[in-house]
Parts: sequence; structure tokens; C-alpha cells
Amino acid sequence: QLLRLVCLYGTGRKGDAPGYRVGGKTGTAEAASNGGYDHHRNVATFVAAFPMDAPRYVVLAMLDSPEGTRETGGWKTAAWNAAPVVGRVIARTGSILGVMPDARRDVDISDLRPMLTLVAGATPPSGAEEQ
Repeated sequence: QLLRLVCLYGTGRKGDAPGYRVGGKTGTAEAASNGGYDHHRNVATFVAAFPMDAPRYVVLAMLDSPEGTRETGGWKTAAWNAAPVVGRVIARTGSILGVMPDARRDVDISDLRPMLTLVAGATPPSGAEEQ
């Protein structure tokens, strides 16, 4: 449920593939270099599982020293670079793997509803009450 929330409301939003009920986690860290860290390079990672109501597949993207672009607003973090890669992979391969997209189904997040107040402006997806 928490991983699904990351893709619905958090840093993994760009990794969501509509209908595939993706859950995941972003991670951005400075790259290791010469016994320390290089403050000018990072490693951006996004790992996701799908479909989260019955997880069968995991997709991982790890980018070494991603570059910020106009599309990412100059950001070099996993939310802007690695997550979209995973979202596109899931969208293109999900049905090949036998997972049919279904926008009417999702993970029941009703018991996590109080956590949504921690996310500024987050509201449950429409239809969440029926789950």
C-alpha cells in the first residue's frame, strides 16, 4: 500500500503506468568516488513492482550520472529520470507479460487514508471508496 502511494502521490508519480497499479520507491544518492562522494554526480534509482494488488513483476532502473534536461527542469533525481523509464517499460511490456491494464481496479489504500494528510493536497483517487 505504501509503495502504491509513492506512485500515486509521491516521488514515483512519473513511474506510474495507468491501469497497471504500480508501486515503487525512488532513490537518489551522490556517486561514490575516491573513498568519498562526488557532489556533482549522482546515481538515480527507481524500483517498482506491478500489479500491486497481486505483485508478479519487478522493474529496476539505475542511472549513473543522469543529466538534467529541459523536460526534467534541470533535475537529476530519480523522480525525474529513473521513474519515467520504469513507467514506460511497464506500459510497453505489461500486456506482453499478461497483465492487462484496468483503470477500474487499484490497491485498497483506505486504511492509509490518514497518511494522505501528510501529503500536501493529496486526495484519494476517484472510486477509492468502493474498493
